Amino acid sequence: MSQLSISCDTNSLQPVECELIPCKIDYTGKAKVASYFKPTISETSKSTYIGSFRGKPLDGGDLTLGEDTIGVVCEKTFGSLDKTKLKPIGKFDKIRAWNWDTKPSSNDVSAQALQWLTISAAIHEPISPDNLKEEETEENN
Repeated sequence: MSQLSISCDTNSLQPVECELIPCKIDYTGKAKVASYFKPTISETSKSTYIGSFRGKPLDGGDLTLGEDTIGVVCEKTFGSLDKTKLKPIGKFDKIRAWNWDTKPSSNDVSAQALQWLTISAAIHEPISPDNLKEEETEENN
């Protein structure tokens, strides 16, 4: 079983924009996205965007990461035969998610994935005896 661990000083990383576009491109590597993908801010809301990709209209919205979460963009580098290393190259605190035919909403898979971070932290949080006593007191009242 493989395990992923990233350890870096996020303060030294440059902020980057993270765009989640609903398409598959058979290419891995750097691309001049800013030259070819220029979303425009919609007049209806500051966090709603309109753009297009290859002639297809897109509706987008920002998904903010939690206060205690930092997104990290990494490059894959190769170590020994059984090890793949990731080199952090940038950080982000929000993801702009795009849809082809629907306005962004909390029902989007990407929004639900970010909600899972909060849910996961809550269900994996250790329960202290004091927390149990508080729960029992609330249930008896």
